[in-house]
Amino acid sequence: MASDIDTNALEKAKKGVYSERSVQNLPREIVKKYFKYLDNGYYQICDDLRNSVEFVRLNIIDTKETKRYRGFDLVFCRNLLIYFDDLSRKIAVENLFDSMNPGGFICLGHSESMSRISPIFKIRKFPEAIVYQKPLEEVK
Repeated sequence: MASDIDTNALEKAKKGVYSERSVQNLPREIVKKYFKYLDNGYYQICDDLRNSVEFVRLNIIDTKETKRYRGFDLVFCRNLLIYFDDLSRKIAVENLFDSMNPGGFICLGHSESMSRISPIFKIRKFPEAIVYQKPLEEVK
């Protein structure tokens, strides 16, 4: 599932088209296997992958809207929370927490830190990333 409040952004994402710069750090085998080269210098993700994603318009700070989505083991929420005020950030994080399975992980952008927003996730440090984990037992 992929979500955004902006329907134009969702339409662009559904197309799955990326510039050469966007795919430059991917291994060439991955690009060959999962992308097709377009004549205009762009790459498009293969139909099988694009069709496996449900694109949904969603306001992440609307608790009624987010209640419909549950059972996530992994959430990528990169460079979104930096645009919210403190209260909206807290609401968004609580909504994400509620949508996740116990033990699930959330990945934020490099300039974002969960510790400044809420203590409900556990910090997990990896060699090249810091991620946050929903505890196996409920905390709130």
